[in-house]
Amino acid sequence: MAGPIDEMFLRVWTDLDGGRHAPLAFRLIFQPLAATIIGVRAGLRDARVPHPAFPLYAHLDHDARRALWRRAWRDVARVFLLAVLVDSVYQILVVRWVYPGEALAVALILVLLPYTLVRGPTNWMVRRG
Repeated sequence: MAGPIDEMFLRVWTDLDGGRHAPLAFRLIFQPLAATIIGVRAGLRDARVPHPAFPLYAHLDHDARRALWRRAWRDVARVFLLAVLVDSVYQILVVRWVYPGEALAVALILVLLPYTLVRGPTNWMVRRG
C-alpha cells in the first residue's frame, strides 16, 4: 500500500522519465546544464579566493555554515526558482494540477544536485593543477 510520499516520488520519477517526450522537455537538459555552469564558475571562484567548497568542518560552526549556504543560494537561486516555475507549468500542461512538493523535488534533482556535484571537484582540480 503506497503512502503519499511514495506517490510523490513516483510522480517525480514519472515526470523526469516520461518528461523526455512531453511538453517542456528542454528543462531536463537546460536546467542541469545551467546549474553545472554555475557550479563550475563557483568552484573557480572558490579556488581563486581560496575558499574550500562545502568543507565538512564548516557545518560544525553555525556562522560558517550560514555563510556557506548563503553563497550557494546566491549562486543558484534564479535557476532553482526557474526550475520550480517551469515544473509547475509542466504539471499544469500535463496533469492539470500543481504539486508544490513535487516541483521542489524536481528542482532539487535538476539544479541543486548538479551544482553540488560540480562545485567541489572544480575547486579541487583548479587548486591541484
